[in-house]
Amino acid sequence: MAKGKTIRVYPDGGVWVVKKDSAVKASAIRDTKAEALDEAKKIARNQGLSVIIHGSDGRIQRTVRPGDHGTDDCFITTACVQYHGLTDDCKELTLLRAYRDNHLASTPTGLELINEYYERAPLLVQQLNQRVDRKTLYDELFERIRAACKLIECGHPERATVEYKNAVVWLHSLVG
Repeated sequence: MAKGKTIRVYPDGGVWVVKKDSAVKASAIRDTKAEALDEAKKIARNQGLSVIIHGSDGRIQRTVRPGDHGTDDCFITTACVQYHGLTDDCKELTLLRAYRDNHLASTPTGLELINEYYERAPLLVQQLNQRVDRKTLYDELFERIRAACKLIECGHPERATVEYKNAVVWLHSLVG
């Protein structure tokens, strides 16, 4: 990746920094990774940059390229909330993105889940959208997503992970 064509999100002490590779100063400093990532994506979209996302250990977790900014997130949840007429910053997407970036991405097992999800989810959404019964499936899927969100809000992250994984497995069993 060419220098100056990327912006990074990385930890620095108790904050998260958003900084272009070619810059001397940070573009933004935020309290959480999710907030920093949102800011980096806005800058990247406006300037055609790639976003390099680091984990809390400083290692690179993933790269989001300019054309990916609308689809790098929760594919299944994004499709589901869009189907139900909600926006990209709705409670469910915001909560699950923060959970992914701040909880799942902080462990090797969580990173494996994220990578596996990114490999499988786009095809599942594509197959779901081709179904004649997609309204029923989206309704059921949304209830499962909301259940996972409720578990996150109640402080049960591991149970939320199981709930979301079960929703993906359920969807895969029907459309995959």
